[in-house]
Amino acid sequence: SDKVPFDADFRQTYLSYNTPPHMQKMIDLINSLGSGEWGGIWVPPGHAKSAVVEDYVCHQVAMNPNIRIFYISKTQARAIKSIGLIQERMTNYGQFPDFIGTFGPFKQDTSGKPWRQNFFTCAKKNSDYREYTVEGLGIGGQLTGSRADIIVLDDVADVDNQSASDIEKQYEWI
Repeated sequence: SDKVPFDADFRQTYLSYNTPPHMQKMIDLINSLGSGEWGGIWVPPGHAKSAVVEDYVCHQVAMNPNIRIFYISKTQARAIKSIGLIQERMTNYGQFPDFIGTFGPFKQDTSGKPWRQNFFTCAKKNSDYREYTVEGLGIGGQLTGSRADIIVLDDVADVDNQSASDIEKQYEWI
């Protein structure tokens, strides 16, 4: 399939989600980033920043099954929730038939590609990269020797891990 931009039309057509103006601003920021650049989305809880980023990861895998993405949250358990949601969109034909029908299949039991709760490899991957398509980690998790095309940091900080020493450890790890 042809490349489709990550925008409100993609979210509506393939994921059946509306994109209110505040979410469009997040999408615009993500789309403005070039290779090697980073950006941050700081909004209060409940404003769908994780949803936008999860949609972005789905889009990236749909456009390039050879992509390598690290999805990093405060804990691996939190990252696993997002990975699970992404996997649901890639396997639930009842809810996401247009997404899977147009860009999938993402998972095929006969492909031999690993599909676990904290990582998965797209069935259409045809590169010899050893990394998974998407891997979920907690901040501070093991990354040495791994490569990523995109690194998502989603909800890595809260009031419980923001002492001066916590922040320094996080910056050092990043």
